[in-house]
Amino acid sequence: MRGRSIIVVGAGAAGLSAALVLARDGHRVVLLERDDMVCGEPGAAPGWERRGIPHFHQPHAFIPRGRKEMRIAFADVFQALLDAGAWDLDLRPKLRGPQTPDDEDLAYFAARRPLIEWALRRAVIAEPAVQIRALVHVTGLIGSRADRPRIGGVATSEGPVEGDLVVDAMGRRSPMPGWVEELGGRPWAVRSSDCGIIYYSRYYHARDGVTLPDGPWLPTPRADLGYGLFRAFQATTAPSRRSSPSRRPITR
Repeated sequence: MRGRSIIVVGAGAAGLSAALVLARDGHRVVLLERDDMVCGEPGAAPGWERRGIPHFHQPHAFIPRGRKEMRIAFADVFQALLDAGAWDLDLRPKLRGPQTPDDEDLAYFAARRPLIEWALRRAVIAEPAVQIRALVHVTGLIGSRADRPRIGGVATSEGPVEGDLVVDAMGRRSPMPGWVEELGGRPWAVRSSDCGIIYYSRYYHARDGVTLPDGPWLPTPRADLGYGLFRAFQATTAPSRRSSPSRRPITR
């Protein structure tokens, strides 16, 4: 599979990650996105128009395994997030019992979703093996309906784009399964489960030098009110020129 031409449809967190890892593995990647692909400063990311991502303005956190994978696969993205104000929360002081060297990986990594997408987009734009085509709508697949259907690319608002492989990163409402069936492919198996949770988020601006209180909570202040739960955590977008970032840095 070395040196293949790969089309990634959708430039959310999944599509950007796929494009980045495939390009760094030696492939030529064409990334198609219906929205604009400007980058700019991290503080401008919350203002991006991302109609296809309902949770774009929600807070996000990488649990320890996700944080570790990011540090291994995308060390530059991880560092860019730290520099822009993401919160690296060391959990070791909250754990009982003796510590081991492996406990260093027990940390949460929190940020607003726009900041995560900004750091990934910044890395993809700088990747020479990725060709970005923004403001392009994918309208279907191109291929054959022979005995063994083969996908050879995608149809777009700007004409066909051919490739050896198509990666669907258009989200849970992607029309891709229907397009595959139109070419004679098998229906996709779908598995889902109801988490039983509805959650709402609100952001507050902390005063300069103020951080969340420390306590036994794991990982951050939380409580059960009987009719609902709440949790608070820090997730800055970027340091401001007028004030220092409202987060407590972790020293490793």
